[in-house]
Amino acid sequence: MVRAWPACFELTPENKRLLARCEELQALIDRRNEMWPISFYRPTMEYPDASIAFAAASALIFEGEDQPSGYTEPLLHRYRLELKAGRSSE
Repeated sequence: MVRAWPACFELTPENKRLLARCEELQALIDRRNEMWPISFYRPTMEYPDASIAFAAASALIFEGEDQPSGYTEPLLHRYRLELKAGRSSE
């Protein structure tokens, strides 16, 4: 499933394939982490459109290059604020 993306992001066929691959890899990470007693880990692919962690990782991939001097903290901060505001159960 390729998730919805902000209108400002050009979802080209290549980007759709990359995003689908990211979802496959994140599902693999979720399965791997099920085997380990990591109490703080929250699966991200049950509801990928609601996953702040997956959105943040995707933003780093697709928007990271556009950040000033490669500084990714503004992106991560934006998603931390969403998490604190209770956008999802993460």
